Amino acid sequence: MISPFWVMRLLSQSLRHEPATFGITLDAAGWTDVAALLAAFAARSTPVTADELAAIVSAPEIPTFALSPDGTRIRAEHRSEPVVEAHVMQPPAVLYHGTTQRHLSGIRAIGLTPRGRAYVALTTDRELAKKIASRRGRPLILEVRAADLAATGHELRCTPDGIWLTTHVPPAFIEPSKRRMSLIIQEGFRGIAREALATCSRGNYMNDLHEMVELTGVERAMRETGAFDLATVERLPSRSIREDIHPTAVTVTDETALEAIRRLGVAGTAGHLGCLSFSWGILPGGGALDGHLTQEASLARGSALAPCLQTQAARYPIDDLAIYAPQVPVFRDDEGAWFDAPVACSMISCAAPNARSMHYIGMFDETLVEASLRRRAELVLKIADATGIDTLILGAWGCGWLRNDPHLVAYVFHNLLTTTFANRFRQIVFAIPEPGMSQHVAFATAFPPAE
Repeated sequence: MISPFWVMRLLSQSLRHEPATFGITLDAAGWTDVAALLAAFAARSTPVTADELAAIVSAPEIPTFALSPDGTRIRAEHRSEPVVEAHVMQPPAVLYHGTTQRHLSGIRAIGLTPRGRAYVALTTDRELAKKIASRRGRPLILEVRAADLAATGHELRCTPDGIWLTTHVPPAFIEPSKRRMSLIIQEGFRGIAREALATCSRGNYMNDLHEMVELTGVERAMRETGAFDLATVERLPSRSIREDIHPTAVTVTDETALEAIRRLGVAGTAGHLGCLSFSWGILPGGGALDGHLTQEASLARGSALAPCLQTQAARYPIDDLAIYAPQVPVFRDDEGAWFDAPVACSMISCAAPNARSMHYIGMFDETLVEASLRRRAELVLKIADATGIDTLILGAWGCGWLRNDPHLVAYVFHNLLTTTFANRFRQIVFAIPEPGMSQHVAFATAFPPAE
């Protein structure tokens, strides 16, 4: 069955925002023919049956779409805005707004608009903005220079519960979060992904110091990339504990995976460096060529990971499976800046359980999710151990779009790293940006700094 999340996104696009691009027509009340809609979905390589559509739309937590009594027509439900008590006040310097990447191009062109509602909602609570945006996809947090906006004559009203309301925020007053920058625009990311593939094919690049850098090791990494499951990984040898690599130093850092790779590679103290790629599990490279914001897509845009994973395309979609690509050259950061010289990092691509889909179809079971997390985390650590990785970069695996509980993921890794894999690595780095956010806090609590 297609992920309910993707079906919901298609429904929102086709029934609310872009019906013409799907080749469907809405009547005056917003209804369209179910058969025509499903045919439009199938034409976009997203086949959905009428029964599957009915099950998704009728879920109690999804009251935004409705089927006609005979099931032949469907429309988007438009709920009226509640009357809100709010008073004009002087706002703080910065407020936050949660959105998703797919809306960013429009926001940068015309700013934040109510989009069919009465107001644009802003908040002083970054975590709340993220939680609201997470309902619609992978969250992107925008900073609004609220005090500067008010100084130009725009009214900002504050509700009793601390939500700030305004009718429009022009683009000039909006800043992406520090780790997103302007290259987060989808087409920009697509361009970076295309450049990464071209760089791997060409075998060199011009770094930001205007030096030509040779890119070696791509063909070897592709040739030696392989897939392991819970059965075949047991045939890998497990190296004996060496005195020079224990006890394992575990740290939780404020950085992305690419930033950690660059830092450790430049320092030259990591030994055999490895990184867990949070596989999307559907497309090799995490949809990098489509501009996706997944961690795996970010790694693919900055390295030779995508061509390595493409050698295992026949194994997709992957579930209880991990793909190991040795000594992958990494040459670009999250924002597209070139490394002075490439860093070799072995990549283990493995998908976390899809807790989001389980929630949507009403089949979430924390016990099953925990068991799946443990199996896959053990698989990742076994591969890293057997292939001689000294320093392994992990993170808040599956805690974003897949909606896994960061405390549970942190617990699973803590349990494995203090029992089965105690002292098997020189160091473990959990690269999790933005301290204060729930994911970073969960792992920092599970792995406090050594005294």
